[in-house]
Amino acid sequence: MADVIGFCASCSVLVEAKASRRNFLADRLKPERRDKCRSLDLYRFYLTPPDVIGLADLPPGWGLLHAQGARVIDVLRPLGNMWPGAGFELRGWTEFQHPVNEVAERGVLFSIARRLAEAQPRRPGGPPLTPQSLP
Repeated sequence: MADVIGFCASCSVLVEAKASRRNFLADRLKPERRDKCRSLDLYRFYLTPPDVIGLADLPPGWGLLHAQGARVIDVLRPLGNMWPGAGFELRGWTEFQHPVNEVAERGVLFSIARRLAEAQPRRPGGPPLTPQSLP
């Protein structure tokens, strides 16, 4: 499972955080890394400390972010902040796009929605509490 997954209207983004080179190398063995049909997310990034991996270590199409204290430094990523959908060409974004298993993505979204709904405070046996329902 991804460390971070994000969704917008046109695409999805995965961020894998790796604290060590060993952790990064183990990531290559995940079934979803070897079988592209199982993969989530149109755009994919590794987030590491600066000394863990370099550009030559990246799989094709992956971006690289470095964590430096509380800051995240863009090392390799598409230009701009447009986040186009699959197949939409915009200043080199397609070279960062991956095939997406949309069924698996929907499963993740449904799981997130279910967990959020289950986490809502409830009255015993009643509907979720909302600001409007409080005395």
